[in-house]
Amino acid sequence: MKDADGIAIDGGLPEVTDIVPRQKGPGGRPRGARAIRWTTQMKTDFLDHLAATCHVGASAAHVGVNSDDVYTLRRRNAAFTAAWHEALEAGYQLLELQLVGHALAGKGDSAMTNGAVAITGPIDVDLAIRLLTVVRAQTRSRTKLGSPPRHHASKEETVAAIMKKLSQIEAGRRIGH
Repeated sequence: MKDADGIAIDGGLPEVTDIVPRQKGPGGRPRGARAIRWTTQMKTDFLDHLAATCHVGASAAHVGVNSDDVYTLRRRNAAFTAAWHEALEAGYQLLELQLVGHALAGKGDSAMTNGAVAITGPIDVDLAIRLLTVVRAQTRSRTKLGSPPRHHASKEETVAAIMKKLSQIEAGRRIGH
């Protein structure tokens, strides 16, 4: 099966879900020649790697992009942003479980390995504990402050809000004349 341009659509090409232009470098010059064509598989691979490592740069490299490209997608795609936070939370939970397992196994060394040692390398136990302490404190402070998660308006919500405001302005003009 082919689309209107004669390109096969049932074959081997992955579905492109987002096209994100490359960020500009110093002096306003583009960093790359082409926009990133994010496929569902690229996003899934990035998020899986992020959950395993909690390392944005390594996860970006894993899917063949740079970290700026990933941050651009995160700014522009609310669903990806939510999945990003879920992946990081999963990564922190995994780290916490690994620390508990390490402690219960009676291992007193200052480094531990995990099932993803090829990806993460050995994990410094003291550093991991400090990191989790900071992350948990930040999570509690956000909850205490009562700050709701950031909501990114959809295109439809934005248009509706603008139209509502324009209607209010128009109604005010009619009353004033």
